[in-house]
Amino acid sequence: MKMLADGITEVPDTEVRYSVHRISWFATAWGLLVIAVLVWQSYSYTGVFAWLAEWQFRRFDRMFPVVTIFLLTLLLILPALLLIGWRLRERRRLYGRANLGLLTRRGTFLGKWLAILSGLFFIVSVGLALFGLSVSSGDDQPVRSFSLTNPAPAAGREVQARAWVRTDRIGYYRERLIFTERDLYVAPLTVGENPSDIQVFIQVSPTKDAVAAKRRVIKGFLREAAIPGALERLYQDAGYRIKRPTYLVFQAGTSARWPFLSAAADLALIALLLGLGALLTRRHVRMLGSTPDQK
Repeated sequence: MKMLADGITEVPDTEVRYSVHRISWFATAWGLLVIAVLVWQSYSYTGVFAWLAEWQFRRFDRMFPVVTIFLLTLLLILPALLLIGWRLRERRRLYGRANLGLLTRRGTFLGKWLAILSGLFFIVSVGLALFGLSVSSGDDQPVRSFSLTNPAPAAGREVQARAWVRTDRIGYYRERLIFTERDLYVAPLTVGENPSDIQVFIQVSPTKDAVAAKRRVIKGFLREAAIPGALERLYQDAGYRIKRPTYLVFQAGTSARWPFLSAAADLALIALLLGLGALLTRRHVRMLGSTPDQK
């Protein structure tokens, strides 16, 4: 910093620039953290997301998860964005319009920022894909019988059991991410015909017609904590007591892997778009570098 002749303190251009860079990195990290928390809340159906989802159901008879996460994230990082805008406005007031050199530096910074984000999303995408592929279909293991009162030992395997399939209490949930979605229909599995406690569910074929409950042998792939929180809330509102952790018997191992692989695909597409943005920004910076500087 230095003092001008009229007593006004001048902030060096580099100080303003680095301040904007620090705020930008903070806003990025904060935004990613907010998105991660909201995605977790959307799956577990808890916290602020659950409250907003209930409001949307009452108001519109449906919910908009992607729009909700986007608007909440934008709202929470808005102070940082306003601060960045104010710092850039101060720089323009002190030094006038950005010259070619400053535009080049801004483009380089933006390109690096997009490239780093692309790399982060790609790494998370690969991790989710590997984890999803590790969810075995159980083809190399014998089918295991399990008890509805103690399903934990059989989690992660192909199972079978004789139980009441409450097809008269089918729950429906649309698992929607960013680019992918699927419809999930489940029915409670119970020991008796009319119990009030539920812990295990089974994936059933899409239907909107209630069928009388039947006691039969069921088979599938058992996963722990695979029921979306919104479905748990649905059964709680219907008067059932949900015993946690919940378990879901998928029709096949591929269905059990779908949430992880679809999320990996969505993140990979986002990484691709961010990578393309970084390449276009780099190309733009090169074009600026070949342009004569006009102050």
